[in-house]
Amino acid sequence: MLWKEPFLECRLLAARLLGLVPVELAEPVITQVNAWLDTSPEEHTLSAILDEGLARMRQERPELLLTLAREWLADKRIVVQQDALRMLRHLASHQHTNHLPDVLQLITHLIRRVHPALRSDLLHVLARAARTSPQETAFVLRQNLDAPDSPDTAWLVRQIISEFPAPQQQNLKSAMSKVRNP
Repeated sequence: MLWKEPFLECRLLAARLLGLVPVELAEPVITQVNAWLDTSPEEHTLSAILDEGLARMRQERPELLLTLAREWLADKRIVVQQDALRMLRHLASHQHTNHLPDVLQLITHLIRRVHPALRSDLLHVLARAARTSPQETAFVLRQNLDAPDSPDTAWLVRQIISEFPAPQQQNLKSAMSKVRNP
């Protein structure tokens, strides 16, 4: 009922309460999150849904969120893919380093060819990944720079290269120069 109230505070509280639901009830939580996202909430509320509403699941069962992100990224609707990337930001951060390879694997197709509407969200995920594990993230980016049919990888690297320590920056710059000058 809180969600139906016209006040932002009520929706934020509803998202926070949803994030406290035990992970044994993951399916109803995901169903509720999907229902709320389908209402096209404003940015503040959207962040609360993805941050607060999935908090406990992110802590206790992040593999469920990876599965959900895979489904959302396969959806043809750009807004659903944006939600997936926004959700993946948290899984690319320090506390979830063991899930970083899964996150990077999920977004590889976007690293190679990204829809313009997804660029900002993808950059946020990559920036968090670069801060969490610069070597691993740089390795994935280098692989994608070398891959055929990856016109967007170099642009993405140029946008986030400052997030990497100096050794990875040099490595990525070298990889980009080889792609441009074989």
